[in-house]
Amino acid sequence: MEWQFGDFELELEDVVVKKRKPFNRQWKIGFGGSISTSSPVVKNNVIFIGANDWHLYAVDEERGRELWRSKTTGRVGDCTPCIVSNRIYISSSEGYVYALLMNGKSIWRFRAGNKIGASPNSDGERVYFTSKDGYTYALECETGREVWRFKTGGEMISVPTLHENFLFVGSFDGCAYCIEKESGRELWRFKTGEEIVNFQKFLINKGVIYIHSFDNHLYALDISTGKEIWRFALGKYGTSGGSAFHKDIIYHGTRDGVLYAITLDGREKWRFTAGGVLQNCSVYNGKIFFGSEDGNLYCIDTEGNEMWRFKTGGAIFNLPCIHKNRVIFGSWDCHLYAVSLDGREIWRFSTSTLTPSEIPHAYESFEVIIKKEEVMEEKKEGYEVRFSKGVEEGEYETKSEYETKEVYQRKIRY
Repeated sequence: MEWQFGDFELELEDVVVKKRKPFNRQWKIGFGGSISTSSPVVKNNVIFIGANDWHLYAVDEERGRELWRSKTTGRVGDCTPCIVSNRIYISSSEGYVYALLMNGKSIWRFRAGNKIGASPNSDGERVYFTSKDGYTYALECETGREVWRFKTGGEMISVPTLHENFLFVGSFDGCAYCIEKESGRELWRFKTGEEIVNFQKFLINKGVIYIHSFDNHLYALDISTGKEIWRFALGKYGTSGGSAFHKDIIYHGTRDGVLYAITLDGREKWRFTAGGVLQNCSVYNGKIFFGSEDGNLYCIDTEGNEMWRFKTGGAIFNLPCIHKNRVIFGSWDCHLYAVSLDGREIWRFSTSTLTPSEIPHAYESFEVIIKKEEVMEEKKEGYEVRFSKGVEEGEYETKSEYETKEVYQRKIRY
């Protein structure tokens, strides 16, 4: 990855990236027709998807036509619908969790203590979700009554992961928690160096759970004890997406825009670089499908070779759904797409408004400092530009070579 800096191009290795504040991009997204981390879910040939226009949509899979929409009290573009026993559970940014029938009719709603930035999960008896108030909640599926809540040490944007009698969540306090599903009692916790944000469930395979963190690592933990088995370094801007598993290889994307192929003992096999933040990937029939903030849906093979890409008008953050030889995914350009397995568009569906949501810059929580030792000089049109060690991106000094009393004197510092 390269940084553009005036007339110079800097490799990412030439800069120091420092995290200066917690990740809060999710809380600042505005109203609009964009689809964020809400991933399409298909049931009975109907696609369910949430958008930032406050609506949950049901779309005919064959033709891409709207069947119905249900309005909520906030953005649901960050919520992948959870469908269990013919009920739909969704969460809105304004702190509500809803239970709906398959026709979109509301059964109940529950309000948490603050905003919700990730999807709920359910085992058919209870619905589990996390909130900015730092709690993990458990509700009765039938009534929406609260059963228990578990307090962590920070805000939460975490899709709860269910496995046997356990529940796994991450927190802005940097910890991954293992909670007893029935009682809400903590069983163990694992501390990372920064906040944990997961828009997809954690990957679990053969007694190992894979946890990622904004400290730029993917961790393999013993699921019973929380003991670290290995850790793998993942760039400079953290990671908040999910991992995929196929034939003993873990595929994990990062906010640097890199998809890594990692062996089960924590070694890199290969990497593929896209043009922007990379959240999630799906593996199907020897192909890997994933979107990027550069607006492309990519298809690569399991050796990391690009096969094709499909361009949309906005970022793609959600997990592509592969169904009936179609790749279904949403874009920030306010459309839901269906494309063939060779990258041809089949149809696109528009949300209620084609005005995209406002969103802060992907790396606003970070600062970039150039670390090159040498001084680089360029003279252009009578001006001398100097860059030196420790100068932050966006800071430079220009000096006019015409500094005489007869003409003028000036020094400009930005």
